[in-house]
Amino acid sequence: MGIRTGLYHQQPDTSAGNEGTYAKAMGKTGPRSMALGTFFGFISSSCSFAALATTRSLFQKGAGLAPSVAFLLASTNLVIELGIVISIFLAWQFVVAEYIGGILLILLPGFSFASPIPKAD
Repeated sequence: MGIRTGLYHQQPDTSAGNEGTYAKAMGKTGPRSMALGTFFGFISSSCSFAALATTRSLFQKGAGLAPSVAFLLASTNLVIELGIVISIFLAWQFVVAEYIGGILLILLPGFSFASPIPKAD
């Protein structure tokens, strides 16, 4: 995918997309934006430093705060490789618990950011 991860996050992006494209697709707010932020984070499966750098870049390029945080949490908590290792060494129940916990961790900030904030006149 086009999201840069790992040690390569500061090199020029030569992949199919870039953070600007993802930020535009994610939008500002709403369930669709949260779902896309979570999905993009899930497929990136990056380390915490790369996830933070990519999240910052997404936010600076126009993505909303809630979808950016959803990306950050999904890319560090909904990791496919970690699920495989957990299922090998522990059991599938731990994998289910990891993903349920990760989704709850994403939904809690999503709902708190979506709470009504008074708009300036």
